[in-house]
Parts: sequence; structure tokens; C-alpha cells
Amino acid sequence: MQDAAARLAALEQGHVPLREEQRQQVLRLGQDLRAVWHHAAAPEALKKRLLRTVLHAIVIARLPQASEHLWRLPWQGGVHTALRVARHMAGKHGRATARNVLEGIGELSKVCRALPMAATLNRLGSRTGTGKTWRAHRVVCVRYH
Repeated sequence: MQDAAARLAALEQGHVPLREEQRQQVLRLGQDLRAVWHHAAAPEALKKRLLRTVLHAIVIARLPQASEHLWRLPWQGGVHTALRVARHMAGKHGRATARNVLEGIGELSKVCRALPMAATLNRLGSRTGTGKTWRAHRVVCVRYH
């Protein structure tokens, strides 16, 4: 018990209260957190610090449905938020080539080779699963897999 009291006293000594001007500035920023978060000059380190300031923890529970997780976010003020987040299934990821593009490659492979296929896909505005433009080698790799 004395150890906890000593740690609490040490924390209180390190606490520097905000001046009224600083307090008002923080309150204004809090009113428009979205603008602060998306501001071009806001570095990732600042965003992480903001999250650590307002979030108590992030608790992730696996739901019986294998396709999603339940995230519980207890905020510093006592409010809790629950989010359902889709899980990546085994062998699935966000970098997959769209199904309609794969079907197009299948159809085009009946009438042309990889280079004209790549040119056609690029003209149609299609991208690979990683967002790159099509090249003959990429078409060949997709057809192989």
C-alpha cells in the first residue's frame, strides 16, 4: 500500500497544470478533432499520442462468427464504444485482384496474348490487387495463379 502511495505522490509532483490559455486551446481542438486528425501537418506520432490520451485500452474479442472481431474501446471519460471489425480469413487479404478483372483476363486470354491484355486492362482503368498498372508479366503471373 505504501508503495502505491509513493508512486501516486511521485506522479502528482510531475503534473504541471495548464494555464487558462492552454486549457482553452485544448478545448477548441477537442471540438474539431476530425480537423486535427486529418490536418496535413499532423504527424503520426501526434495521432498516436492523441489516442493514448483519450483511450483507456483496446480490448479485442473473437466472436463465435469466424468472420469478425469485437473491439471494445473504453474511453478515459468512462464511455465505451463497441466495433465489429471484419477478420481476414486464411488465404484472404486486401491485396486481391478484383473478381471482374480476373474474369476479364480469362475472357481476353481466349483472343490475345499478355501484352495486348495488359494494354487493354490499363485502358479500361483496371489495376492489380496492389493498385499497380498492368504489365505483361503481371498478367502472366495472375493467369498462372
